[in-house]
Amino acid sequence: MQRSMTGLFPGVALAVLASGAAPADCVRSATAWEASYNSPDNRDDSVNAVAADPAGGFAAAGYETRLDLGEAENWVVRRYTGDGNAVWSRTYNFGGASSDIAYAVAVDPAGNVIAGGTAKYLWDTSGFLRVAKYSPSGDLLWSRTHNTPGVNQENSLTALAVDRSDSSIVAAGWVDRPDLGRSHDWILLKYSAAGDRLWATVYHGGGQDQAWCVAVDPAGNIIAGGFIGAAPGGVIRKYDSAGGLVWSQSVGTAAGPCSRVDGITTDQTGNIYAVGQQSTTGGDWFVQKLDPTGAVA
Repeated sequence: MQRSMTGLFPGVALAVLASGAAPADCVRSATAWEASYNSPDNRDDSVNAVAADPAGGFAAAGYETRLDLGEAENWVVRRYTGDGNAVWSRTYNFGGASSDIAYAVAVDPAGNVIAGGTAKYLWDTSGFLRVAKYSPSGDLLWSRTHNTPGVNQENSLTALAVDRSDSSIVAAGWVDRPDLGRSHDWILLKYSAAGDRLWATVYHGGGQDQAWCVAVDPAGNIIAGGFIGAAPGGVIRKYDSAGGLVWSQSVGTAAGPCSRVDGITTDQTGNIYAVGQQSTTGGDWFVQKLDPTGAVA
């Protein structure tokens, strides 16, 4: 899963580094190409996520601002060739001046593009989670939403991952549950390749609990990271393919606990690599490797 790609205002800039460029702090690397996107209204546009596709291209997702249409933020999903040419672009508006933002994107082995994000009313905090699947040529195959039971509340989808064995999709984020006397509960939802919801699991740790990243290991297990309201905050939870909890692990180092896990991935043997922010003076990077059992590797 990839999150957080640079957004420039107005418009969006994408860049691909040339292979062989030596990374170094404060050194501008050579680029193979650069591309930008600016919405017709010439206002704030941002790209939030990127994912490579099997054909050597990639998909990007974010939002554009369209006040010229009487709208606010509309989510945008764009597909590019490997040399930076846009193949197609798709937008979504929940209705009128709504704030609709795509935060995550993934590409399955067949080249279908899956985007996820939030659709909400602009002038309040109510909103719902949305997952949409597009064919390689950009046709909308299906879209699914999830909302808090009862009335709309502050819900957000932050990450997506695809199980490459069957192209099922896992979405991560949080939902607001004032109906239960709670704030944010982190949530994972799994959909089949056809868009059927297979299961949903919610975790309430006693405060504001949010899932910020998700990955699927080679065995089909799901690893999610984020934070819980109770100290020390940063947590990684591993689930089996059916949504059953395998283990839950608070993370940190001798320097201090991790306040939030922002990114996560796995290798071919199921080891887990997590990044986030360290709860130290001023805040520092946090990077940690766990083995498949949750022990620090």
